[in-house]
Amino acid sequence: MIFRAENFKDVEILDYESIKQKIIHGYIDEYNIFNHMSGLSGMLTSLAYGPTFKFRLQEISDVKKGEKDLSQVIDVYLALNKRDIISSKFDIIYEVAKVTSENGHKVIVCIDDDIKSLSNDMPVSYYYTNEEMKRLTRLNDMLVESGQEELIFNEFSSYEHEKDLKYYWTFRQVKLADEKLNKVVDYVKQNNYSPFEAFLFFHKFVTERFKYKEGGMESERVIVGAFNNEEINCAGFASMIKALVDKFDDQNLKCDIMPCEIRKKFKNEGGAHCQNLIYLKDKLYNIDGFYIEDASHDSKLDHSEDGLGYSYCLVPINDMKHLRKNFYIQEFRPDRFQSIFIDVQSFLKSKNIYSKSKTLFRLSKIYQAIKKEPQVISKYGKISEPIDITSYKKALTKIYFDALEDESKEFATIKSEEDILKSSVYSILDFKRKAENCFVKNAYEQLGGKKIKEYKKMDKQSKKGNQFEKEN
Repeated sequence: MIFRAENFKDVEILDYESIKQKIIHGYIDEYNIFNHMSGLSGMLTSLAYGPTFKFRLQEISDVKKGEKDLSQVIDVYLALNKRDIISSKFDIIYEVAKVTSENGHKVIVCIDDDIKSLSNDMPVSYYYTNEEMKRLTRLNDMLVESGQEELIFNEFSSYEHEKDLKYYWTFRQVKLADEKLNKVVDYVKQNNYSPFEAFLFFHKFVTERFKYKEGGMESERVIVGAFNNEEINCAGFASMIKALVDKFDDQNLKCDIMPCEIRKKFKNEGGAHCQNLIYLKDKLYNIDGFYIEDASHDSKLDHSEDGLGYSYCLVPINDMKHLRKNFYIQEFRPDRFQSIFIDVQSFLKSKNIYSKSKTLFRLSKIYQAIKKEPQVISKYGKISEPIDITSYKKALTKIYFDALEDESKEFATIKSEEDILKSSVYSILDFKRKAENCFVKNAYEQLGGKKIKEYKKMDKQSKKGNQFEKEN
């Protein structure tokens, strides 16, 4: 039995007897259901409850007779929705946990949420403001000092029953992720970076720190899994970027999670993918518009431990029409679950609408999707001017200058030029010449057509692939 904060009344906050009766009545209600079901079907009852329920029912009977204390037989499970941390409901959970612990019960407190209720502009799962983390730390400290287990977290789904507690993250794991993010953002703020400079630093941190690695269904998609398990896929990269932008907390830099699909033009490969939609305004660099961010694509590989540069950092939105090897399919989805968990093709399979044998049907659906202009292009394409190469060079030089030791600061410009060259090479491997991003233009201006052909030939012969292919 789990008690949710929203179900407690104020009168019960410090009244242990009320809490005690609430627990007993919960089991009595279960007993009444048991009796009703027994009258309908003995087999059904047996399947639904079995010996475990009968044992619990006997324990409650012993408590009512005074033969056992309630704390000997009942663990108290408390749940609080993440969005209620800064509210009186948090205080209710804190006091109930404290009182029931003082009365000898084992107390388990969970912070939860329902991913299906989140829109794509809302904070990512397991992200907390400084004020929220202070409150959570106070609650966790009280529990541990009382001899209880630490706080647990599950923002994939809300807890309603004890059996739901099978999967969770611990307070230590959540706090580790929060501290790592704060460290990055604090560095950016200490150096007084502009919104553009800050975003380039976030992209650099994420793409150099993490390597694509599949893991648990939730773990690879959330910031806690990335920092604790080193598991991260495209949705995990998108979540990480959004968490950093949200912590930066600047009205001139905003970030949404955005789903899409990437499909190979000449192979039956590809599927669901996840990116970020960025709004950036920076007077210092004369930037004001919407862009696509894809840290997953630029993240490090075995042969490039420092990442692949910035070819997918703040891409002009219209450039997604000019991919060399892939079709870009995109439409906005109403909630976070559909954005980071659902592959539409797999979903169709599960509904028996699609199967491998229905090749013509599948190809016709993909063709229809390809012919339809992506919604992000329709909505933001006209307000997505490309950022010039000079701005990237200036911002990256500043970032390197701040990071390098005094005796090495003279190399800041060289390091930024190396990043720009790398980004230019990877851009011409993925984007057509008509793409507007500055790296494609820089490649043709600096490398020349002959050198570009050599790079493309090497890319075709190599097994490098790209991050999109990991989404199959």
